[in-house]
Amino acid sequence: GYSAGATRRLVRFLRARKTEAVFLLLTHAFYLNESIFFDYIRKDGVRLVYPMMDEFPFLGKCHFSRGCTGYLDGCRDCRHASDHPKCVFASGARKSYARKEACYRGLERAAFVGPRITVENAAKSPLMKGKRLEIVNEAIDVSIYRPRDASRLRKELGIRDDQIVCVCTAIYDGKGVPFFLEAARRFEGDDRFVFVQVAYAADYPPGLPSNVRTRGYVWDRDEMAEYLSLGDVAVFPTMADTMPHACLEAMACGTPILCFDIYGNSYMAPSGIGTFVEPGSVEALAEAIGRTERKTEETVARCRHHAEENYDVNVFCRKLISIAESMKG
Repeated sequence: GYSAGATRRLVRFLRARKTEAVFLLLTHAFYLNESIFFDYIRKDGVRLVYPMMDEFPFLGKCHFSRGCTGYLDGCRDCRHASDHPKCVFASGARKSYARKEACYRGLERAAFVGPRITVENAAKSPLMKGKRLEIVNEAIDVSIYRPRDASRLRKELGIRDDQIVCVCTAIYDGKGVPFFLEAARRFEGDDRFVFVQVAYAADYPPGLPSNVRTRGYVWDRDEMAEYLSLGDVAVFPTMADTMPHACLEAMACGTPILCFDIYGNSYMAPSGIGTFVEPGSVEALAEAIGRTERKTEETVARCRHHAEENYDVNVFCRKLISIAESMKG
């Protein structure tokens, strides 16, 4: 089976250290052999806290349901077999679902946690019947993602002090960048706006709008915090995400967010800090951008406070540890 050797090595590593609790994150795309791993969890009586960073834990093989309700009936007729993670056979999703059903059976000390929308969706899945579900927001390091002086970037990118900056920090495929670029095209004749796309790759389609500045992948988190601080609004038009970390990071850097109203996006921020528009609509995205103004110190402070109060990784870790501690005995 997939990842069998790597998973056995992981189990040996955990057993050698007499591990009492495991926190399991992002196992999608068959990185983990669930049969081997969950057999270890049950046999050794290990406490399991499973943060659901996407919907993979309660679906067949997909990361997100995307409106599909096949998981309510065991993913018997998968419409997304060819999507990532791709299944060679149409029955792959059904087999993956059945495998999870067997893996989760008999878990006595396990908790599945995630943002509210994820937990609400998980509760509908037969895989989660009788399982402990807890609402816990995702989190980022607010000590790194904090408001920065972006004057260097403004000068480097040729952006005037009076121009409104819309920044998007996302890869092209899967995170909605084409929507961002098309929205930018609507403002080519409007000198008030500049669009900055970070994580630009050489294989993007030709013919970028003239008002778009690009930057390749940014691996340094301090530099990324500068780019997020540069924006008067951070646009993240993903069509499938639970609680995009790019948005949490933007708010921690004092920048309001603009997203499609889909999945957990609208749960991330109140009005004035977050704007959420019709999914897939470039017109709605462009209209919201057109209402954007230069952010003020008050806006920066409100965004920062919201991020600190709700998405501090230290608070997140304490909650997970508390859940694990509650399953002792």
